[in-house]
Amino acid sequence: MNLSIAVSPDLGPTRRLPLLDALRGYAILLIIYYHAGGAMGWINWIHAEAGVDVFLLVSGFLLARSAADLTAGEFWKRRFFRLYPKYWIALFLFVALEWRYYHHAHTWPDLLWHATGLHALASPDYFSSINDSFWFVSLIVTLYAAFWLLRKYLDDPLALAGWGMLLSAIACGYFTLTENNGGLIQFASRIPSFFIGLVAGRCWTVRSLVLRPSWPIWLGAAGLLAAYLFKGFIVYYPVLALGLIAPFVLAYKAFHRFALGRAVFFVLGVIGGFSYEIFLFHQPLIRDYCHSLLQLFHPIDPDHIPSWLRLSSGLAFTGVIVLAIFGVEKIWAHIDLAVRRKISFAAPLLFTTAALLLALWPLEVYTWQQCTLRFAANRAALHEYIDNHSGYAGYPGPVRLHVTLPRTVGARGGPLVVTGRNGAGDIVHVVCVGPDRYFFSLDHWGAPVRNSAILSLRADQPHEIVLSLGSLLPPDASSEYSKPYPCNRSAGLT
Repeated sequence: MNLSIAVSPDLGPTRRLPLLDALRGYAILLIIYYHAGGAMGWINWIHAEAGVDVFLLVSGFLLARSAADLTAGEFWKRRFFRLYPKYWIALFLFVALEWRYYHHAHTWPDLLWHATGLHALASPDYFSSINDSFWFVSLIVTLYAAFWLLRKYLDDPLALAGWGMLLSAIACGYFTLTENNGGLIQFASRIPSFFIGLVAGRCWTVRSLVLRPSWPIWLGAAGLLAAYLFKGFIVYYPVLALGLIAPFVLAYKAFHRFALGRAVFFVLGVIGGFSYEIFLFHQPLIRDYCHSLLQLFHPIDPDHIPSWLRLSSGLAFTGVIVLAIFGVEKIWAHIDLAVRRKISFAAPLLFTTAALLLALWPLEVYTWQQCTLRFAANRAALHEYIDNHSGYAGYPGPVRLHVTLPRTVGARGGPLVVTGRNGAGDIVHVVCVGPDRYFFSLDHWGAPVRNSAILSLRADQPHEIVLSLGSLLPPDASSEYSKPYPCNRSAGLT
């Protein structure tokens, strides 16, 4: 049975909606609040990480209104120049800063995959190896490709929703097979947000739509059900995003009639115009490099930098970079078009590199799996040596914890052990990804986050967890090693 409904005042694809710019500014402020909370100790009670899903909703909305009838060349040209030049600037900056301040050089496969923007799909080791936020580039490129392939379903909202659910379920299966927990939580669960935006944008553009139950909606629903039953996979970020958007839209309608309200939303719109650039740069500058960059202006002890100074200086550095990019864009816009075309010769080189890497993708995945197996064997041999043949034998380095696991599903999780200081420390998290589904995460400052495989653990009973970290051991020359400690020390944690 088909149902035809009138869905919009026929705004059309050309009318600009200031609300969307303000929404993007609101979204980036939510994300800054979420990332700054880790440094400032704020409680993330509103789940501000769903600001990413607000971005995806707006992006899907805009594409459905303005890009449905573009040619392939025009569509990909716009997307390329919107995403990649600024992304490459951020990539180059953070590779250089990591080498300068943390003496860490990335492998060529890691750099090449990042250059294509598809690194989050290639290997768990590349998902957040340079910048924790760069996975978003892989996600949005994937969603742009999905939009281009599924444009014919724009006037069939049920089929479009079904394809969104199915793509999310497929991503869940892929990231589970490759043991990429970051992709499972950050990538796969956010795909439906983009498709909700597509449906909303199409509803806002045409006079009527036909609701036609077809096989994509049933297949997509079955895929999500299978992902939940077998992997505990839940799509909750789109619901959070809609919950965050609703009060903002109500406030926009209520206060836009006043001068002060219009001024506030105008400022949010300006911020929203630079939201992508802010997203690319702000997190590492707040968390990892603000104390190092402050040394360029005045010698200062990193341990004595107030949290507010870390946050404000990181945002100030971000603002300077964004304004510099804006200035370069203005200069670029005034260059003769023929000259710009000659300068843009690098684009075919990038796509050639991307094609080669995609051809080598199966080999990359196989190599990564073999390296994982060798790493596990080497780690087991090292532990056996430490336990039985080294000077550390018998030292109470491991910490034994009695833990009741959290029941709340979330990307951040609960910390089990925190050691060191800002700039040099380790944090071990336990993260709930579904009913009785957990994984453990090690955040070693200045290095990629390492996640375990997803484990099936009961949340209604206590567990004994033994953690062994190098940061729990004293320096090599410490007199602690001469003391007759038992093999383990115990600590209680609930």
